[in-house]
Amino acid sequence: RNSSARNWRRDFCQSQQREKASCYRHGGSVDTMNCRFGLLVVDNKPQVREEARVAFAKTADVALYEASSQEEAAALAREHFIDAAFVDLHLVDRENNADGLIVLRNLADQRPSCRRILVTKYSAEYQREVFLLLHPLSKLIDGALDKYDMSANYITVAHSLISDWRRTSVRVTGLDTIRDSLARKLRTGAARDVTITIEELYYLCCTLFRPATRQDSPRQVTHLECTPLPGGRSQSCVVLARPRSEESQGGIWCVLKFGPLSDIRQEYDRYTEYVRFWVSLNRRVELLGHVSGDRIGLIAYSFAGQSPAGVTT
Repeated sequence: RNSSARNWRRDFCQSQQREKASCYRHGGSVDTMNCRFGLLVVDNKPQVREEARVAFAKTADVALYEASSQEEAAALAREHFIDAAFVDLHLVDRENNADGLIVLRNLADQRPSCRRILVTKYSAEYQREVFLLLHPLSKLIDGALDKYDMSANYITVAHSLISDWRRTSVRVTGLDTIRDSLARKLRTGAARDVTITIEELYYLCCTLFRPATRQDSPRQVTHLECTPLPGGRSQSCVVLARPRSEESQGGIWCVLKFGPLSDIRQEYDRYTEYVRFWVSLNRRVELLGHVSGDRIGLIAYSFAGQSPAGVTT
């Protein structure tokens, strides 16, 4: 057992050294330097889509996806992680009111973490419908915009959402390995119909480690080092991770578990039911938090007691 532990520590240290060397060569994070904000614009008017194309043509960290129909929007949502979507209510003609709503319902099913915003030039006529879509017990959209309100059009709102995304970003290493591991394990099951992307894993990490709190805090997490751990027969990928601040202050070592959404939710429920109020702090791992994405969830634990002395960088 001692020999096995020594071998694991040796292999881990070597992998950490290779990871850091690769990060240095690439000027920072290996995986998330190229992560971009996924922006979907669904409108049958070419000039509306052109407006978005012009607005974000030189914005390197924005991936703009355009669709003129519900079929195009559904195909894009299957393949790409979408942070925000602006969807026109009428995609064919005004008599067919269902087109935009179908897109919104598909997004709610395929990409539930996406911010869904309805756009229409008939805001005065559809106030009741908008209220129904915002109902707190069956919420389908996160907001609605009037196309004729130039003070708060969708380009302005998109810029604001992108700014918030930038402020809460964390540089994460190791996500490509995690994605590949999950993709192999999830070829069957609930996630097989949606592509597992680095952007979704990035969203989970940023949401857990960099919530939108005080931005000037010296203890704000800005970097996250992830090293996948070997073994495991489940559909999840278990990772050893350590957060760091901009001043290179190292946080505690923790264990992250990426897996199918239902599995992560069940694990959180079991922890709450059997551990949270029933096991003393010095005899348990502490639940640091959990986050739901589209098809993947993330749950994080600390080590019981002190962080293990054998884990070194």
